[in-house]
Amino acid sequence: MQPRLILRTHYQVDEPAYMEFLIQACTSAIHGADAATVAARLTEEVERRCRRGFNVAAAAYGIHLAKALGLLTPYHTWTDRGHLVNLVAEVGRGEPERQLSLSPAEKVLHLRLFLEADGAALIAIARHMVKHGSISQAEVVRSTFVEDTFIEIWSAYLPMTSSPDERAALQERIDELRAKGYAGRTGQGRTRQHKLRIHVQTLYRLGLLWRVDRPRGLTYRLPPKASESVGGVVALLREVPDIAALEERLAAGEWLRIASRVLGIVNDAPADHSSARRGYLLALLARFYAEVMSQSLPRCPLQPVVEAIQIRALAERGWLLSAEQVAGVIVREEARVPQDVRLLADRGRKRSAIRLSDSWIRTATGW
Repeated sequence: MQPRLILRTHYQVDEPAYMEFLIQACTSAIHGADAATVAARLTEEVERRCRRGFNVAAAAYGIHLAKALGLLTPYHTWTDRGHLVNLVAEVGRGEPERQLSLSPAEKVLHLRLFLEADGAALIAIARHMVKHGSISQAEVVRSTFVEDTFIEIWSAYLPMTSSPDERAALQERIDELRAKGYAGRTGQGRTRQHKLRIHVQTLYRLGLLWRVDRPRGLTYRLPPKASESVGGVVALLREVPDIAALEERLAAGEWLRIASRVLGIVNDAPADHSSARRGYLLALLARFYAEVMSQSLPRCPLQPVVEAIQIRALAERGWLLSAEQVAGVIVREEARVPQDVRLLADRGRKRSAIRLSDSWIRTATGW
């Protein structure tokens, strides 16, 4: 079992929105490119959009982050999650801060991605914030907080890891970090800062922490009355208090319910089958299908479309819909107009793709 902890980090790769730039402006669904080409594109995009320095070495770490989040294949084309980012992201124009901030739908998206890849770190930081209220760059530099956090995470995964080789590798990491820390690796303080930055900055962009810029560096704080708010890091710990709970909830496919609680979107109204709700969901289906097929794919993968519908329905309408509920709407539409809506199965007879007629798309988007 791989710990949900992002390790390969760079101090300049500190914004979840960079992953949106990478998907929409630097890579493709079908056209592969070498890492150097993608890194050069990402450097240009970040510098142009954000008006800040961003070197090619940082861009290479940005590619590693995208792969850790499951967005890119080894050939730097999109995975299903890469398609999901493309469907939900709202990359636009304007001032840098406007491009780096996240919309409600993007917050759900990135919480979903980082829970899967970095959930153990998010829990550890949330626990620290609830106990201490803040964390600063100066504190990170002079303490062993980063090393202690990583050792705690790896130690929690040891009894959950069945492979002897993986357990031995985890124990080796623990022993090495406990013995050496980050001393002698491009400067202890700097390494500690960039090892932590993407995790806390993501929590900030999700609206779960406040950030204060000070002469001696950044400080991240709990929002006022965080313990009384509906969502936030307190809600994160309530939903996934430890790594065992995180693994159990994600295995059960409950990422959207966690996101709804953490982001304070708590409408649990049961899904009805009214024509208005059905029309809204089918209009999203048509829109997302058209976007995926505009990438010149031979057929449309089903999972990213269903998840994009779930995210939009939660962010825009407050509807907490399971993947099965969304799929049920599609199945009923297939039964109603089988000549226009067709679900396609893979070799294991699992529905994995969908095909829609042009006439149905025009009708659905007109609702």
